[in-house]
Amino acid sequence: MNKITKREQMLLFLLGMVLVIVLFYVLVWTPSQLKKSQGETLKAELEAEKVLMDASLPMYDTFKQQLDDGLASINTELDSIEDNLTAAKFERWIFPLIKEHNAVISSSSFTLPEVASPDSMLYVKNDPMYTVKEMISQINSISFQQSVKPTTESVLLKASYSYEVYLSYNDYASLLSDITSWNTTFFVNKASYNFDDKMGTFTIDAYTIDKFEVSDESRYEGVYPTDGLKGVDDLPEKETEVGTINPDVKGDTDGSTNPENPIIPLPDIEGNK
Repeated sequence: MNKITKREQMLLFLLGMVLVIVLFYVLVWTPSQLKKSQGETLKAELEAEKVLMDASLPMYDTFKQQLDDGLASINTELDSIEDNLTAAKFERWIFPLIKEHNAVISSSSFTLPEVASPDSMLYVKNDPMYTVKEMISQINSISFQQSVKPTTESVLLKASYSYEVYLSYNDYASLLSDITSWNTTFFVNKASYNFDDKMGTFTIDAYTIDKFEVSDESRYEGVYPTDGLKGVDDLPEKETEVGTINPDVKGDTDGSTNPENPIIPLPDIEGNK
């Protein structure tokens, strides 16, 4: 058996060293450099987020106030197109009118609010197209910001209130006239009168809007008596804002058809003053 010469031993040693270096580069150096690069990228992103947070945190109160002002503005706009009456407030409107017109409720039915869409005619709006203007704008690199239609997750709710009342025709017509004069989204949908039985029926469609946020958290917690009322003096007196009873405030009895005058003062609503 031939012995390995010193020259061959040196070559084997160099080959082993090269193999160790290659393995170190592939298994250790390259992954560590990749992790280092990823770490530097993550560090840069975190530093950018930190700069943004440092710039935004002092203005947090301003942003929050802008958000609150935006919600208040939206609620104001919604209030301008509808007066949202609760069920309790609606009873405070309808019952004094029925009492004023000497009507006796024979039966009534109510439906729960459900998502509805108002009946309206649908059409497609066709705007004229100006190709020459678009070409000039494109050549001169003039861009126009397109108007974005506002969107909302608020939904329109509808509930129906039906009454069958016993009263004369004149009182029935006056009662419907008073209801239709309300400046609310409570509309008389159906109405009929039986002259033989002196029985009138009417259905009110109540449209309300499910808003982003309740602008008024106050609730009417009183119980309105529906029986045992003999006259104007038997009806409940006005409830003040602090929840106490004001014995000096009484309803008007001048025979006016305005819903605010009969018995119980109502909220200020345009058209009912």
